[in-house]
Amino acid sequence: QRDFRQGATFASRRVRRVKNDTVFGNVARSGRKATDQSMVWRTISAELDRLDVQAHSGTLEAADRFLEAHSALAEAAAELKQFGPLPEQRGLVVALGSRVVSAEVFASTEMLAAHWEALVGSLVLDAPPAGATNRPSATSALRFLDRLVEAEATVAPGVGLGSEYHVRTRSLVAQALVHDHMVVHASAFALAA
Repeated sequence: QRDFRQGATFASRRVRRVKNDTVFGNVARSGRKATDQSMVWRTISAELDRLDVQAHSGTLEAADRFLEAHSALAEAAAELKQFGPLPEQRGLVVALGSRVVSAEVFASTEMLAAHWEALVGSLVLDAPPAGATNRPSATSALRFLDRLVEAEATVAPGVGLGSEYHVRTRSLVAQALVHDHMVVHASAFALAA
């Protein structure tokens, strides 16, 4: 029997983007919250290839081991983990160079803190190539969040409590769990990044 456990990192933004995008398509077409597992596994395989990680089982657990084995990346992750979350921080916007690629929003600082290490680990694995010098701007981050907030959503019952909001525009795909008019968790990913 296989022992399942939470990984040290979240799945990469590319894997999560594909999952959100295929779920959106299924919800919009049939109301079913199903993902295209073959597309997700192809994306996982591409991510492991990008990291040059050999994984016999093809799981992202190999990416956790990759992070642990590369001291510079592990040190960068440890340093970033110390920066947050800041008091009252409930989310983050991620940019690679000047391009905003994703956003995460949680209902509370405590919820963000519970996921902080896994988020930072996945961000370090997704870092831009060495030498990237373009800097993100607060204006770009706010524009990304505005596009998310203004987008029309397809709503489906949540698993257990609340409602799931599924969004896809020309530039992003997102999913949010909302309960009692409060966002429990939302994640958004740029489609072209």
